Amino acid sequence: MPDIRINKLKNRLYIFLQDWIPTELPGFVRKLESACLALIPGFTCLAVIPSSGLDNRRDRDFFSNTMDLISAYGAKKVVCVNAAGEQFSERRTSIPMSFQSRISVKQAADLKKAEDLLND
Repeated sequence: MPDIRINKLKNRLYIFLQDWIPTELPGFVRKLESACLALIPGFTCLAVIPSSGLDNRRDRDFFSNTMDLISAYGAKKVVCVNAAGEQFSERRTSIPMSFQSRISVKQAADLKKAEDLLND
């Protein structure tokens, strides 16, 4: 199941996407909603995408639905990084950015750059 953490001081949600199975979805949604409710609306989010990217339709839909849900709970800014710390390839760059969402999702080369973007 994807890992979800919060930092109340930074008012930030951290989502570490990993392999998941559909039966885990209800638990993930409950955990995500609980984390969002623990933050102040206007919070930021750092999403770590698996090094394999979002290669299949199921993972892209999962990512899109997750972004829509956190947007509904008040997220204002999201930055994604690749779990392996690699630059996003052209193929991977288009995957998270290609969906329609209520929130803008930016990409960063590494965790430090992602944190810097979110701190602006």
